[in-house]
Amino acid sequence: MTADSLVTTDPAPNPSDTFDQEIGPDVTEIDDIERPSAVEIDPDTAAEKYRREPVEHSSCSPWLERGRN
Repeated sequence: MTADSLVTTDPAPNPSDTFDQEIGPDVTEIDDIERPSAVEIDPDTAAEKYRREPVEHSSCSPWLERGRN
């Protein structure tokens, strides 16, 4: 991302609507504007991805490990 990036998880209004161009989960340069780029993060997709990541450095790890046995 550039130093001037707009990142949002808010579904409305979103950068796609504001800048009248398709912007998704990848960094996208804004048409007709020199510096900024934007990213729209779907909060449901991001939360699901987070839930699937292993819990390694959590204070809950000992309890999670006991539950697997």
